[in-house]
Amino acid sequence: MDNLLSKTKKNPRVITLANNWKMKEIKIVLSLRDEMIAHNIDSKLIQEYLDEEYDRINTMYEIRIKKYYDKLNNTTTNIKTNNKKLREKSIEFLIKNKNFLEEKGYDNTFINNYVTKHYDVINMKFSSKVGKNKIDADELQFID
Repeated sequence: MDNLLSKTKKNPRVITLANNWKMKEIKIVLSLRDEMIAHNIDSKLIQEYLDEEYDRINTMYEIRIKKYYDKLNNTTTNIKTNNKKLREKSIEFLIKNKNFLEEKGYDNTFINNYVTKHYDVINMKFSSKVGKNKIDADELQFID
């Protein structure tokens, strides 16, 4: 059953709509071609018309598909930049906590263990996998 599901890859809705639109437009052009042939219009004029319409349909189709992929790439880029900003803020907060612990006179080994532990947590949370955090924000326990 899993093999059957993995073989049938489902296209995104935007691509499906673009494909359906293209097929509908091609059917219209073909019916107009048949109508022109039935009315004895010159074959060169029919061919010119078909070429122009196919070019128009293909450019519109490519524009629709390009918009989808551009939007998809922009959201991926935004997620990466947001993760980078959040990681920087988390590290700044960790440095503030370290300074606070030093001011209060905590032992250096305790501070080093604390910083190392939370720095590892930050690195795991903001790993290279975009949008898939391995650790929830609730697991980060900082001193305020």
